Amino acid sequence: MKLHHVLLSSVLLAIVFLASGVSSALAQSQYPPEVPDSKARTEFLALRMQDQYNPATDQKKVLDYANYELARWTESSSVNKIPSLRRGVETTLKSLASKQQLHDAFAKELLEQATLRAKDQARKYHPAVRVNATLMISRIYAVENTSSSTPAEPLPDAIKQLVELIGLEGVGDAVKVAALVGLEHQASLGIPDELKPGVLATMGRVLVSSCPQQRSPGGHAWMQMIACRVIAEMKPRASQPMLNVLSGLVVDSKIPMHTRCESARTIGELAAGEQGLDLGPATSALGMLARDACTLERLGANQAKFDAERIRYRLQCALAGMMGPDPAGLVITSDGSIIAGVKALMPAQADAGLFTGMAAAIKRVIDVLDSRSATDPDKQAAVKDLEGKLLQVYPRQ
Repeated sequence: MKLHHVLLSSVLLAIVFLASGVSSALAQSQYPPEVPDSKARTEFLALRMQDQYNPATDQKKVLDYANYELARWTESSSVNKIPSLRRGVETTLKSLASKQQLHDAFAKELLEQATLRAKDQARKYHPAVRVNATLMISRIYAVENTSSSTPAEPLPDAIKQLVELIGLEGVGDAVKVAALVGLEHQASLGIPDELKPGVLATMGRVLVSSCPQQRSPGGHAWMQMIACRVIAEMKPRASQPMLNVLSGLVVDSKIPMHTRCESARTIGELAAGEQGLDLGPATSALGMLARDACTLERLGANQAKFDAERIRYRLQCALAGMMGPDPAGLVITSDGSIIAGVKALMPAQADAGLFTGMAAAIKRVIDVLDSRSATDPDKQAAVKDLEGKLLQVYPRQ
């Protein structure tokens, strides 16, 4: 499912990027280019050869080099090369891992200059520059990833800037989407505890926000989907407000299924939190999601468009919300207790018969969809049977 997420983020960024009028046809010459100072590169290369970094004499050289790299993005010939140039800067940062003082100085200056270009209050920069500056922010770390066993350590100031960009008026949707994608990446590395409340509050505002007039409803739903994934990566303690917001998205038949599904999966990532949570809305929402997924697939099958992988993903998300995110549908401790999903939030004395039966029925259909011996008619029949059972519990209004 991780690869699925990466692909969705890439597609989303491309969609909003293009919808914002960004393309190679939009001449970079409309924006005044900055002139890269090649002397800054030469001085920085010499600086890397030094044994020690001296802030008093070297800070200006580091700032000049950060501006040199970002100025290259503004040249008229660079509009289609900016992602490659950005990755080159990321490589430079990683190469400084053994020189932590110099690394930190460059990271600080780069963050400041990339932030200025992302916010772009004077509208001096091509949209491609602003988007890639935002993505650059999300790849500036406190400690670099130097081996497969040592992940990068997030830079708190970079996270703060991404959060600010998401809530900032006037930066444009392409920048906001890039900030959301970047924040999801940072969340996968681990948001520092002191920043978690602010990140969660910002994601909550994205989830409850109405679609602005200049944004398409589909684009708004995609942004909400990424906000869900940021929350899922953070695995916060469940609270009633958060559960209510996520459940509201899961049950909303007017928004795209991918957003409903990711909202359901996010419920499955919540850790046990407040006692006495009202789990009824979440349980109903997850059941209705599975019901609607079956209905949509049955209608598609009537048009020769049955897609076993699609219905499996949707049912798996509903099941993940119920029982946890494990690919098998359960996260179980050594003593056999469930530690994730709505099931984990239920009090021990709760009557979970209906809930458990519904989860088991969904799991059986997923098993049929996974079976190599099952034919498409077998799979369609299993989906139709599950739809009938869920309609008995959650009839359409």
